[in-house]
Amino acid sequence: MEIIERGAGAPLVLVPGVQGRWEYLRPAVDALADRFRVLTFSLAGERRSGRYDPARGFDGLADQVEAVLDSRGIASTIVCGVSFGGLVALRFASNRASRTRALVL
Repeated sequence: MEIIERGAGAPLVLVPGVQGRWEYLRPAVDALADRFRVLTFSLAGERRSGRYDPARGFDGLADQVEAVLDSRGIASTIVCGVSFGGLVALRFASNRASRTRALVL
């Protein structure tokens, strides 16, 4: 999975919407990077995102958020989901509360 990282400060994982591609969030990534360490990615199933197991549903997508944190050695983060990404962020936060500093939908 390709992970995009911009900025410095408190970590914030930005989960894209139903189109799945992080590139559609580029303006938001750039703006948020002024105050946060922004990490984002394309949702599973998109090019360069890795495999997606449809049987896992939102759990599989929430696993991507956890993989981002694990790859960067981040214990907890602010999770921000845009549109459909909000459902992914909510699933991550509900199942991994200890790794969630805040949830923004």
